[in-house]
Amino acid sequence: MLRMRWDVSDSHDDLFVERKNFFGGYMRMGATGDDRVYEQVLDTDKMHNILLAYLEDYNASATNQMNLVFFADAMEHLVRLCRILRQPRGNAMLVGVGGSGKQSMTRFACFMAEYKCFSIELTRSYGMTEFREDLKNPYKMAGIDGDNCCFLFTDSQIMSETQLEDINNMLNSGEVPGMYGNDDKEKIIADIRPYAQERGIPETREALYQAFVNRVRNNLHIVLCMSPVGEAFRSRCRQNPSLIRCTTSDWYTDWPEAALHSVAERFLEKVKLENDEVHASVVEMCVTIHTSIAAMSERMFTELRRRYYITPKSYLDLINLYVQLLAEKREEYTEARDRLLNGLMKLNETNEVVDTLRDEITRMQPILAEKAEATAVLLVQVNKDKEEAEKVKAVVAVEEAEVKKSTAETQAIKDDAEADLAEALPALEAAQKALNALNKNDIVEIKGFVKPPSLVQLTMEAVCTLLGEKTDWDSAKKVLTDGNFLKRLFDYDKDAIEPKVLKQLKKYVDDPVYTPDQVAKQSVAAKSLCMWSRAMDLYAKVAKVVEPKRKALREAEESLQGMQAALAEKQAQLKAVVDNVAALEKQLQDAMDEQQQLKDDMELSEKRLVRAGKLKRRHSVTRLCAGMKRPRRLERTWCFSLVTFSSAPLAYPTTAHSRERTETKSSTTGSRRQRKEKFPSVNRLVCRARCLSPIVTRE
Repeated sequence: MLRMRWDVSDSHDDLFVERKNFFGGYMRMGATGDDRVYEQVLDTDKMHNILLAYLEDYNASATNQMNLVFFADAMEHLVRLCRILRQPRGNAMLVGVGGSGKQSMTRFACFMAEYKCFSIELTRSYGMTEFREDLKNPYKMAGIDGDNCCFLFTDSQIMSETQLEDINNMLNSGEVPGMYGNDDKEKIIADIRPYAQERGIPETREALYQAFVNRVRNNLHIVLCMSPVGEAFRSRCRQNPSLIRCTTSDWYTDWPEAALHSVAERFLEKVKLENDEVHASVVEMCVTIHTSIAAMSERMFTELRRRYYITPKSYLDLINLYVQLLAEKREEYTEARDRLLNGLMKLNETNEVVDTLRDEITRMQPILAEKAEATAVLLVQVNKDKEEAEKVKAVVAVEEAEVKKSTAETQAIKDDAEADLAEALPALEAAQKALNALNKNDIVEIKGFVKPPSLVQLTMEAVCTLLGEKTDWDSAKKVLTDGNFLKRLFDYDKDAIEPKVLKQLKKYVDDPVYTPDQVAKQSVAAKSLCMWSRAMDLYAKVAKVVEPKRKALREAEESLQGMQAALAEKQAQLKAVVDNVAALEKQLQDAMDEQQQLKDDMELSEKRLVRAGKLKRRHSVTRLCAGMKRPRRLERTWCFSLVTFSSAPLAYPTTAHSRERTETKSSTTGSRRQRKEKFPSVNRLVCRARCLSPIVTRE
């Protein structure tokens, strides 16, 4: 047919089987709108690089980054999805088992087409009300704003079959019955009116709302991601025929070996292995495990009628587990190698320490003997000084007792004298206050008497007697005229009154009428002088009794001072002796501590020397150097054992478990050995996985 109509030299297989024909409008990055030319891709390598650039931009702007590998089948699925999204009312149904990359391809295709991708987020209280509220956002963007967008919906998000009914209506008519109330419809009609006016659509309510629905159908692209596993998918397609009739189906089948190789190469390109040969062998091992398990699952379905689905997600888990386990084992053995290196270093240090310890032991032995002799001599000196200190302490104690006794006696004498003086002090203080009350006018008053009253005359005679003046009135007036009269009274030496004066004063004091009260009747100023003269007489009488006691007090105080001085001297001597003994004791203690420290150091050095000798005998440097090569030999084994014996059972667990459960229930397949040999490759994985920890692989 081709050769009949056109001049074509290539066959059908050359054009459509061996060659990949890609068309799209994404070859010009940065182009928008009409600038996106839908054209044939002639250079697949260039297309691959452009897709990688798109992926880099997506990861730079998205929170959840994607690590996609663009092998041939992946590019075919992406091209189909981009073409579907480019068409008005283009909707897609992506059918494939979970983990085949349907959602990742949808989000990436939306990014390439500069569409916003909407999806729902399920919560515990999520229901139909929340589902329809979420649908209003893409409806507004597509119908009111006029922007292209995508609504991504997966079978894992189906909480009620009513959701599929709504999506069926969206695909069939573009409208979800009951989603908008009257108020919402009025707002939609008002918002869509400018769009209708530009296109000449009648401005009736029905026409405006239908224009909104048609615009939604043109701009909103629905992508359904379904799994063909089980009867649910077929039942839903029968109940909702628009899921098939109004969408373009794209089946995500098993990855071919070339795709598996590409994915493994991409994910293992940053893993450092021994060489390129080992790297290629690990990639081949991953592909072999995946394909062999896929073949075994088909055999299981043929013989046991039990379906086990192998998904690309399992293959990616296999590779990721391998990378993770390899990193952990490398870290583990790196630590082991570091411990070996540290052991070598410690052995070298031990040899040096042994030599040092021997030198220290040899050096400390004479020092320890010398310290022991010095400590013995110092101990004798300390005991001798302690005996002398005890003698001095006894003498000081006796003198302290004598001083305390003398102090008590002296205090008793002082208290007795002060008690006697206390009798005269009130009268003396009263006389002092009376003198303080005298002023110049009072003196002038007394001096103004031409012939003084008898008691005034008597008072002045007593005052003149004490002052050593004549007792006549003229002499008294002279005394009063003296400007220092009051000062002479204040400064009068009451402790040095002569007995003759006291004898002359006695006749005045013994006179019964010579009292302050009687004198005050004749002259108030003379009353103070009367009180003063009588106070001097009383003080002299008391002082006569107290003077011997004062003398005894002075003698006792002088004696006490001498005893205290002698006691202080003895105490100073005692303190000097005690301080000397304390210094010697501290010196002795320091010497003993130093001696004990030397003993401990010597014992510790001897023990270390013994332990170092044992260590040197048990672990030789040659033996440790040989052990350092072991991790490097084991690393070649890890590259394959981690894939086969640890990563594979974790990435494909259900195959082994299903087979084990089947074997347990089976009673007609023969002996246990025959049942195990039914699926040998799977059982080998199970056995090795049981022997090995899921994380740590034994040698």
